[in-house]
Amino acid sequence: MIEERQMDVTVKCLAGCEEVLEQEMLSLGATSTQVGNRVVHAKADMEWVCRANLCLRSALRVIIPFRSFRAKTPEVLYHKCKKVRWEDIFGVDQTFAVDATVHSQYFSHSMYAAYKLKDAIVDQFRLRFDKRPNVDTQNPDYRFHLHIQEEQCTLSLDTSGRSLHLRGYKVRQGEAPLSEVLAASILLISDWEPGMPLLNPMCGSGTFLTEAALIALNRPPQVNTDFGFRRWNDFDPALWDRALEYARDRMVDRDVRIRGFDQDRKVLNAAIMNIDAAGLGEFIHIEKQDFFAWQPNMRDGHVFINPPYDERLKENDIEQMYQQIGDTLKQYYAGNTVWILTGNRAAAKRIGLRTSMKKPLWNGPIECRLLKFEMYRGSKSND
Repeated sequence: MIEERQMDVTVKCLAGCEEVLEQEMLSLGATSTQVGNRVVHAKADMEWVCRANLCLRSALRVIIPFRSFRAKTPEVLYHKCKKVRWEDIFGVDQTFAVDATVHSQYFSHSMYAAYKLKDAIVDQFRLRFDKRPNVDTQNPDYRFHLHIQEEQCTLSLDTSGRSLHLRGYKVRQGEAPLSEVLAASILLISDWEPGMPLLNPMCGSGTFLTEAALIALNRPPQVNTDFGFRRWNDFDPALWDRALEYARDRMVDRDVRIRGFDQDRKVLNAAIMNIDAAGLGEFIHIEKQDFFAWQPNMRDGHVFINPPYDERLKENDIEQMYQQIGDTLKQYYAGNTVWILTGNRAAAKRIGLRTSMKKPLWNGPIECRLLKFEMYRGSKSND
């Protein structure tokens, strides 16, 4: 499966983050990129795949398509999957897992399609070797993905092995966690550049702060580097060594001005633990403060806020809270650019400031909006 030549590669991302992912992929050396829905397709070699898993910030998974066919029934799907020579990819004594994504009038349930793929793999091994490989959904040697769009079916090998949002530094998590990939994507979408002041009030478990410091220092986002491809039979460790060298050569030392605060001491302790786990304690200043009462004394900076949506965290009066956010921004944050991610559009209207950008994004199952406010002195209110 591993080849030095250019091959088709598909990288998954969150909805709304496709363009920023494409730019990241191009910067790492991918070619012939094509943006789809929650994916970017490209041409690359296996060394690039190693770099991508290590260095991409807005990616969820890096997969390699290896077989396409048409099927309109579960029986045909099973038959076509069984025709693949699975023993050429992995051994009977190794573990595997499968998942499926289905958008089709012919297949109504992704779980059922995944079962058909699993059965085809197991039955072929039994037929050829009179024994079968075991399924391990948590930490398999090989993870396969089946994508069905109407009758078009594509089998892919998952090089990541796990979702890349699981960086490995988040040892403590709050009640309403922000995805690491979403935080990084928002930072890349924004106008913020390393060296500019950055403030994250309501910092929660410190995800924005950590991802910002990683970007500023150009450090790879992955602390956990147990990627799926490193367990493959024909993997060349020299490719991984070159990816590590590539990442090390890109790292920089610079003065960073990244600050965060929260009024909840328990949440702050979790943030400090996560930041320390990422090895970034010396680059991030964090303290206990009340956003609504503290004057930042900052100009030409960027402020990133992820307030409660009234979904997983409950507020007595969510609309009043959002109005208070707007009042605080008008009073203390003139001369800065503010980015607010919210899943409560009704409450967001109470901020009372004119947006210069509204971008749809998803935080897990919650549809959100990324709002940009340019806080000129005397910012105009919404009409």
